[in-house]
Amino acid sequence: MLLKIFTAVLISMAVQNGAISEVTQENNACLKLIEKIGGIACHLIGEGGFYRLGQSTCLISCSGGTYSISLPDGTCDRTLEPENWQGYFQLFHHLPPLQYENCDERWTEKLQRWLQEWEKRNKTAYNSICMK
Repeated sequence: MLLKIFTAVLISMAVQNGAISEVTQENNACLKLIEKIGGIACHLIGEGGFYRLGQSTCLISCSGGTYSISLPDGTCDRTLEPENWQGYFQLFHHLPPLQYENCDERWTEKLQRWLQEWEKRNKTAYNSICMK
């Protein structure tokens, strides 16, 4: 019981100091990067455009097909370790956010690099098809 109280106090202090914040979809830069990546990737594999990101599967679904695209490792991991979920849940009444929902600088940079890789693939595919 003491551990639960201690965890709740630590999480509460982190929230008050801005270390952990409530996440909204409207201002999520990482989700926007994932949508851009999905648009390029889905187009390149002939599956239309980005349709959605599966919340439970953490896979990008395309609008024109059934092939899904996986995200980089860790993108859909929770921001807190499982032993801290109960304290977080008691404060906010939901599980901690996923890494891409939290969207700190590290994940923004990781997804931007991934977007650049997909843009490079797109350019390579275009050049190999259209420049011959």
